[in-house]
Amino acid sequence: IRFLLFCTLPLSSLAAQFESGPEPVPLLELYTSEGCSSCPPADNWFSSLSEKNDLWKKYVPIALHVDYWNYLGWPDRFALSEHSERQRLYRRQGYTNGVYTPGVILGGQEWRSWRRGTRPGPVSMDKVGSLILEVKSDVFEASFAPYADKALKPAKLTVALLGMGIESDVRSGENRGRALKHDFVVLAQRTFDGPQLKWQGRLPSTPLASEAKRLAVAAWVSAAGDLKPLQAVGGWLPNPSLARLAN
Repeated sequence: IRFLLFCTLPLSSLAAQFESGPEPVPLLELYTSEGCSSCPPADNWFSSLSEKNDLWKKYVPIALHVDYWNYLGWPDRFALSEHSERQRLYRRQGYTNGVYTPGVILGGQEWRSWRRGTRPGPVSMDKVGSLILEVKSDVFEASFAPYADKALKPAKLTVALLGMGIESDVRSGENRGRALKHDFVVLAQRTFDGPQLKWQGRLPSTPLASEAKRLAVAAWVSAAGDLKPLQAVGGWLPNPSLARLAN
């Protein structure tokens, strides 16, 4: 995977380009909640990935906060019903056995080895194709080139805005009195159709971005009608993105 960062003035010309290469870079999904007492250890493990040399190269981490524990007394402000539905859809499509937190999905497959300290990495070594994402200001262009004769039309691309260094003082619920820290939090996301395996659009934005100390972007491509990510890219956004994407 290659990363190119161009920082020139004015701010509108700030750009970053991310390329996966043909080998699979799996999406690493953590399903978590501030209302779940067993989630903080998983959140801490996820935060530790920010210091690993293989970050963005061998996996692209995203933390999706679910809303099905909000009734316990603490409404998680990062929780979205779409995150909960995505986890349920994984089960309906046969990729996982249950819906729970903390839950980890690696490359579209249920993955419990994180509890043993296993390093995340590709679940298959079969080449899938190269995904390229280029971000300029608050817009992006992306393309996917399937490897060899692996046809993939149509397909969809999901782009997610990730927040780093976010802190919460939980005042009720199962984690009452705890100070929680989150990284790779999905603050907003959008899915785009791509009949020609090319996409363009605006990055998702949200006022929650103002709570992040740093922003990153993740993108992954999936076959139409299938939730499993086939290829993923991600990386850090230039610091000025923080203000633009918090609107």
